[in-house]
Amino acid sequence: MNNQRERLEGSVVGLACLRKWPRVEAAARVRRHIRGCSLDGHGAESGFGLVEDDGGILLDPSATPLALEAAGRSPCNSGIRLRVVREADEGQAFRTTRLEEVRSAASPAQLQHNRGGGNRRIQA
Repeated sequence: MNNQRERLEGSVVGLACLRKWPRVEAAARVRRHIRGCSLDGHGAESGFGLVEDDGGILLDPSATPLALEAAGRSPCNSGIRLRVVREADEGQAFRTTRLEEVRSAASPAQLQHNRGGGNRRIQA
């Protein structure tokens, strides 16, 4: 078995929304993307991805419930950033094993209300 592991970080977005955006605009748009869009069903149906200035990655289906939970708990209304740990299985496909929100100083526009600080870890 291959014990390959990787850690990724980026802003989370539902794939249904990501597919609508030109690639060159994705990094800017995801920072303004509201969490309600992810929670209203689009993310659960299409899955999620992480986007950074230098590109993005599609997350596997096991990340979907973890991303939904993180978005639901986040005090941020937009620009939710996640740190993901993925491990390769025996068939060499990567599966999300851990996910946590990465919190930074948010503007008042990003915060719905303060539900506490720190990073929240969610394990598969």
